[in-house]
Amino acid sequence: MYALATFATALSLSAGFITAAWATPVAADWQRCRQVSEASARLACYDKLADMAVAQPAAPVAAAMPAVPLPVQTPAERFGMEQKVAQEGAVDTITSMLPGDFEGWDAKTKFTLANGQVWQVTDGSRVYWPAKNPKVTIRRGVLGAFYLQIEGLNTTAKVKRLQ
Repeated sequence: MYALATFATALSLSAGFITAAWATPVAADWQRCRQVSEASARLACYDKLADMAVAQPAAPVAAAMPAVPLPVQTPAERFGMEQKVAQEGAVDTITSMLPGDFEGWDAKTKFTLANGQVWQVTDGSRVYWPAKNPKVTIRRGVLGAFYLQIEGLNTTAKVKRLQ
């Protein structure tokens, strides 16, 4: 008799799910099935939810969330961020500009280039050289090193890309 009452409870829960116009099951629906104590009735409840989930396409959820395109990066945008990327399409140098006033660098100075990339000095070099909107070239060195050079300046700084 107890098993029959439990099964009837599970059946009424399942009927409640069905009357929801075959809506996609939500977490509360799965929790209701979890509370059914009799194993076969609980399994029947889960089976009904699984059937509903398979029968109902996910279009309403997808329509509610706008599609966000994944950013496509060019080799120049990935420059300095790659981790052992195949050499096909690799870029050896990039050129950009440091917007605004530039006064030089010392150890750990961070540079935000006009293209949005952020680089940091990793060697102990120091340079004082005032300039406005200087052109910057960053070139790939050996063993994964990168070197920053400011136009008109004869020295370079070893740098790493942060962003």
